[in-house]
Amino acid sequence: MLFNIITLSIFSVSFIYFFYKGVDINLLFIPFISIITYLLIIKDPKNQEKYHYADWTLTMPLMLYALLSANKIPLTKSLQLILLGQLMIFTTIIGNQANINFWFVTESFFFLPILYTVFYLKSNKPAVYLTLLLWSFYPIVRILQKDNIITPDQSSTTFSIMDSIGKIGLVDLLL
Repeated sequence: MLFNIITLSIFSVSFIYFFYKGVDINLLFIPFISIITYLLIIKDPKNQEKYHYADWTLTMPLMLYALLSANKIPLTKSLQLILLGQLMIFTTIIGNQANINFWFVTESFFFLPILYTVFYLKSNKPAVYLTLLLWSFYPIVRILQKDNIITPDQSSTTFSIMDSIGKIGLVDLLL
């Protein structure tokens, strides 16, 4: 519980900072959505995983669009990649409920074109590398939890740390 309160505080302070700095509204929504997520997690800690997935369904498109638009990627290409990202999250949710390796392969199928495209972006390299690094760890954490190497609470804590670094870092690097 304390860790979630700390994470909520970090997102809240970063939101105020970014608001004060006049960050673009699309980027400002990223920490704002996470504030709502952690308020819900604190109120209902048994459903942390559900709230994380809801958060990612909303913030991943914003983060991906921010990176792609900063690199002047056409809207049609951006929308295609965002759709792949949503399919990746959807198949991840199914895979967690069905506990079938087929879904992990399927979500990876949707994830790889995103990784490939982001890797070759030319501008804002620190934001690109941060995003690539952190987004690549999400499936590893899921595998560790699925194989009972880490607990669901440890997984949720790890996701929270990665979310904080990735979201706040991305917004800050794109300022």
